[in-house]
Amino acid sequence: MSVRSPIVMLLVVSLVPTSLAFAGTPTGSPSPSTSSTISDADRATARALFSEGVKLFEEGNYEGAAAKFAAAYGIAPMGAVAMNLGRAYQSAGKAASAWAAYRDATDRFVEEGKADRAEECRARALALEAQLGRLKIDVTPGNPISLTLSLDGGVVAKGTSIVDTGSHVVVARAIGRKPWTTTVVVAKGQTTVTVTVPLLQKA
Repeated sequence: MSVRSPIVMLLVVSLVPTSLAFAGTPTGSPSPSTSSTISDADRATARALFSEGVKLFEEGNYEGAAAKFAAAYGIAPMGAVAMNLGRAYQSAGKAASAWAAYRDATDRFVEEGKADRAEECRARALALEAQLGRLKIDVTPGNPISLTLSLDGGVVAKGTSIVDTGSHVVVARAIGRKPWTTTVVVAKGQTTVTVTVPLLQKA
């Protein structure tokens, strides 16, 4: 069986009643703590997003598939959804994003009482750790307490972050100071790359 087939099967099990699942798919209904709070309308939306994601995955558009799975996960935050998201990220070469998705899937499966799948996702995350990039952001003492940091457009705290390999943009801002921006490249297998934010200049 190809690696793509389990993605389709897990999605079906997660979003439709067991009686409607394809023959040969795993059995068992979703955990009441997750799926029972999803409305029929949201379930249909998530299922549609999944269908689009599966199609994109089969076409080799892994980043597009990941975007659809991520949107579906925002509606139906269940273990199987996060696991499929991790597979899409991994196929797209985004080890850090896949690692995070697998860790999230592990927690969800534990909550759902699915120990075997939780262990599978835990193992997948562990196997990716050697491929992870690490970016450490230090801040020069003396900067304003209003200083904020962003990494690739998302708010981040100083310290070490797990990142995908490739280019990343770090921006520092503070009230009354000029923004500071730098681009850093994290290579595969590289240890921690450190970026130090200097004293921001007055605006």
